[in-house]
Amino acid sequence: MAIPTNFAAACVFYNTDIFKKAGVEVPKTYDELLAACKKIKEAGYTPISCSAGTAWCLSMIAGYLCDREGGPDNLVDVNAGKIEWTSKTFVDAATKLKELSQYFQDTAAGDSNDQATANFYNGDAAMLVQGSWAIAQINGNNPEFEDKCGVFQFPAIEGGSDPNRMIVKNR
Repeated sequence: MAIPTNFAAACVFYNTDIFKKAGVEVPKTYDELLAACKKIKEAGYTPISCSAGTAWCLSMIAGYLCDREGGPDNLVDVNAGKIEWTSKTFVDAATKLKELSQYFQDTAAGDSNDQATANFYNGDAAMLVQGSWAIAQINGNNPEFEDKCGVFQFPAIEGGSDPNRMIVKNR
């Protein structure tokens, strides 16, 4: 049995100034997240900075969508061969990921984790789904940004699993 030495949680960092300028509140549901993204984009900002060039960064968003659609047991069950990746939960999560991707920066497919994080702390994007470890990178590269950096849990999906869970990495 491994003894945990460090826990790091994935969450949604957000730029409070951009949210205020766009007239949006912290979303509690996936539908509210989409509505917020739409308003942020209409206000002239990139809603979400994402690194699809660094697969694990994109997988945090995908993981949350899978979790919110059907819970962590689905991920355990697919790994054990009890269910298929083509099950409704995963298809619904993938559909939502595609829908949400229209709100990523245009360069998301090739951006590295460092580029996506810099897009956020330099004020080029309203949100960043990232781990708690990003705080040091954000504050180290742009200490003035700390006053306008908020955080919230990834929103719930109506009819989905408990939104009060976070993706946590046990190292």
